[in-house]
Amino acid sequence: IAVGERTVVDVSLGLDITQLSEIVVTAQGIEREQKALGYAQTTISSSLLANKPETDIGRALQGRTPGLQLLNSSGLAGTSSKISIRGNSSITGINSPLWVVNGVPISSDQNFDAGPNGNGSFVDGAITPARYLDIDPNNIESISVLRGLSATTTYGSQGRNGVILVTTKTGSTNKGQKNKFEGSITQSYFAIEAVVPEYQNKWANGFDGAYGEFYSNWGPLFNGTPTQFNHPYYEWRNFFPQYPEFQTSATTVLPGQTIPGYIPTAAPNNVKDFFQTGSSSTTSLTLGSKTEFGSVNFSYSHLDEKGFVKNNDIQRDNFSFGGMVKLMEKLTLNATFNFVRTDFQTPPTAAGDGSNTFGGGPSIFANLLFTPRNLDLTNLPWENPVDHTSVYYRNTKGITNPYWLRENARQTNLTNRFYSSTSLNYKIADWINVTYRLGYDTYSENQKYWNNKSGDAGFASALTPGAYRTTTGISTIQDHSL
Repeated sequence: IAVGERTVVDVSLGLDITQLSEIVVTAQGIEREQKALGYAQTTISSSLLANKPETDIGRALQGRTPGLQLLNSSGLAGTSSKISIRGNSSITGINSPLWVVNGVPISSDQNFDAGPNGNGSFVDGAITPARYLDIDPNNIESISVLRGLSATTTYGSQGRNGVILVTTKTGSTNKGQKNKFEGSITQSYFAIEAVVPEYQNKWANGFDGAYGEFYSNWGPLFNGTPTQFNHPYYEWRNFFPQYPEFQTSATTVLPGQTIPGYIPTAAPNNVKDFFQTGSSSTTSLTLGSKTEFGSVNFSYSHLDEKGFVKNNDIQRDNFSFGGMVKLMEKLTLNATFNFVRTDFQTPPTAAGDGSNTFGGGPSIFANLLFTPRNLDLTNLPWENPVDHTSVYYRNTKGITNPYWLRENARQTNLTNRFYSSTSLNYKIADWINVTYRLGYDTYSENQKYWNNKSGDAGFASALTPGAYRTTTGISTIQDHSL
């Protein structure tokens, strides 16, 4: 537009109408426009999941959809999370949603043994992984979370707590450019840090300003005054002659002092130093080809994650193959096949109050976070050199040293899983089609739990002399739908 010497310029805009619509996957894998739905649904794309470096797809959903509540059991690599969409609606406490992958319901159960020496209740740390851990986040095209009752009733009583629909890249039917081949290799690496509470370093072990070997931190001030008590490890002095400070008794007058006894000093990092910097490494390979007759996709990923606690790690290998072929003008065949191998181990964790766990089982966290501020756990011995049982400041052996537990107790879980979805779709007209879908999901799970002889009263009686338990289970689901 030539302006020249004009001070006013008239501009007119032309009219261009563009219809925008969002297609989402709903119950039974039906694709519909978002605005046409009569119930609450949230769709999460793969790009949003990629921005959250979680190897557990359940944790990756946190903060991505309204109404979804997620409670992590411990934050350790591979451990379970509790997911609910509609809050607590069952007196049994089981409020987990139904997981559906490529239109087929799959098992997401958390398999565990109950009891004081169990391995999976939330009191005992929910150590056993929920089986949605087997889903590879790198192979996800989109996730739809169905919250509305009218949507979830499509799946019967299984969907009463909500439904999480997962569409994988190998199972996607998105129409794209034909006669095209794509391949990609990706590598990701993330560091994992533990979030440790902020602690005070003003008061030592004890109650009401008086020193004592309790699981508390409200004793005397760290002011260099002797306590007239033995050193916390005095009873172990003959086992560890390399620690001369253990010889301090309630009657020992230390140099420069007139009052006898142990002098507590602050150990600011005694809890923090228990943790390490973990890592999560994922290598993924994706191949895909599209022609006018159909498409084929293959993906493989390897996960190697080390948690922020020593001896906690998970390795997972995912193989996925899928494709779509046009058999006739109106008849198409879709199929996806997945194989997963997940290998997980961790020291035991459970809820506690500083004086062991609520359920009676061992736990590295139940007592660690309550450690008195004057105990330098990192530089103090934790194992008896004679019988290899736990050594700790509670000389009655009423509490087990977290370092001893970290090295002498373990739970492992090895799972081999195969799940698939095959469907035939016949298009009767532009507005109606008929689909028959066959789904199959099977896995074998081998769990092991062991702890060495502890001699501690803090364990359940069944665990004190040492324990070794194996649990093997097989789960199979077949699903037919028309």
